[in-house]
Amino acid sequence: MNNKVKKFIGEALIEMIENKVSINLLRKNIININDTCVNGFFSSKPLTFNCAMAKLQKDWVPIFLHEYCHYKQYKENSKKWDDFIRIGGYKIWNWLNYEIELDNAELIQIINVARDLELDCEKRVVKIIEKHGLNCININKHIKLSNTYILFYSLLPKTRKWYSKAPYDFKSIIDIVSDKFLDNYDIVPKDFELEVLKNCF
Repeated sequence: MNNKVKKFIGEALIEMIENKVSINLLRKNIININDTCVNGFFSSKPLTFNCAMAKLQKDWVPIFLHEYCHYKQYKENSKKWDDFIRIGGYKIWNWLNYEIELDNAELIQIINVARDLELDCEKRVVKIIEKHGLNCININKHIKLSNTYILFYSLLPKTRKWYSKAPYDFKSIIDIVSDKFLDNYDIVPKDFELEVLKNCF
């Protein structure tokens, strides 16, 4: 493992442990939560950090950084985190699992705060890569992967499904999106939508 990556991850783990976060570095390719497949997640209730590690380093390090940045959003009581909690962004999972119904206005509001939280998280990841010289991660490529993930949220009102295969796992989807963060994630390119519907479910 790259020494700079090793140093950062060690320091991040120590920081979270000192703040009473339960750490779960799992020898799995995916994590299944209530029939939803994810690569990692951070939860504030209870305080847990989870990352699927049975992957190549180039694949799990960005996931680790992403979930660590969710921890930082929580720890700093950032506005994006506060908005997500206040509005009940977690209800998106209840809605996806058909446990609750949401009217269109509330659904769009929840998706927007969830998407804003993820965008802020990915911008934090890029700042960490730059600040700590984690040059094993190509920033432009990482932003493209991030854009596929964030745009995916914009399709949820239409699909009401979480992916079974992540959009950032498909070159045909990655090639469509920009390598810069977007000003507006409401507009989903039609070819992006078609490729997601074809490959991710």
